[in-house]
Amino acid sequence: MLDFTLNNQTMQSIEYSTGIPFSKIQNLDAISIDKLIEKKINKPLSLNYTDKDKRLQSRGNIFIFNKMYIKMDDIDKKLNEI
Repeated sequence: MLDFTLNNQTMQSIEYSTGIPFSKIQNLDAISIDKLIEKKINKPLSLNYTDKDKRLQSRGNIFIFNKMYIKMDDIDKKLNEI
């Protein structure tokens, strides 16, 4: 695990945006943090933010963003046809 520290302003920003004390977040894994946030906002977290807010444009893989990814089963079928 990485050994680093956050300054007070960053910790306060995390607490403000999640609504969970940083000391509690510090000892949890990512899945537990997501579950706490979902419980706090009473709805599941959405991973695709660009549908809701066009200001947050994706900077990741364009194929995943446009849902143009290929399933491994489709690749295996094509390889078996060769």
